[in-house]
Amino acid sequence: VVDLDPGTRPGNWIASAHVRRSRKLSEALDASLLFCARVLSCETREELFGAEWQQLGKQDAMSFKGLEGLPPARRRAAISVLQAAVQATLATFETSPEKDEKLLAGIQTDANRRVAVAYRLEKKRLLADIFALLERADDREVELRVKKNAEADLPSAVSGRKRPAAAGSRGFK
Repeated sequence: VVDLDPGTRPGNWIASAHVRRSRKLSEALDASLLFCARVLSCETREELFGAEWQQLGKQDAMSFKGLEGLPPARRRAAISVLQAAVQATLATFETSPEKDEKLLAGIQTDANRRVAVAYRLEKKRLLADIFALLERADDREVELRVKKNAEADLPSAVSGRKRPAAAGSRGFK
């Protein structure tokens, strides 16, 4: 389902994926990267694929849109996996974006070096944008959980939801 390459240490694997600028996380990250985050954050196949996981084929497994369908705790765990991946990628650069900007301003004659620094700087900016999207997604998950908990405490007349009948309320004692 996902192409993996061996990592530098035994048992490590590398999944290659593409990222792009977008306002939506599901468009900014490759489906394969989102799927890897799903796999790493779920403990069971039922959490990963839902109750019907045994009927899914390989293509159906990849057809999930982003983190849709995951339980809230697993969705937050998947977001954390993606945040860690972005941070680890940013940590591989030897220079900061600020240093690259200074280098870029100081390069006047060497066009190849200027292009290389500009490319590296743009990669860092893209990763920073992706990280910001991930932070927004995590904040949204927290807000949804708070809202759901607050609604659970509201009376049914306010929330519009019916409360389950109490035991013994149907004439049984």
